[in-house]
Amino acid sequence: MILKEGDILVCDLRENTNGLTYGQKYTVIGVSDHTSVSEHVCVSISDSKGGQLKWWFGQIGSKYPWTEWFVTETVWNRSKKFEDLGI
Repeated sequence: MILKEGDILVCDLRENTNGLTYGQKYTVIGVSDHTSVSEHVCVSISDSKGGQLKWWFGQIGSKYPWTEWFVTETVWNRSKKFEDLGI
């Protein structure tokens, strides 16, 4: 999944890392130009107060993809429903 501005991510890391909070929602506020296949594509997210975090995450396939720290809001909500049902 390639992220775009406005997508919502939820931190899926239980330990506090670089100011990220487990279960906190973060909005994608910037995506670098990805018109070239060789260009490193990065994603910037908002912090909990709506400001920009000081570092970026890569898209899937990069060295440090966003999937190491986050899941999409849809996946998060689905997982929580399964937990509530005991599945």
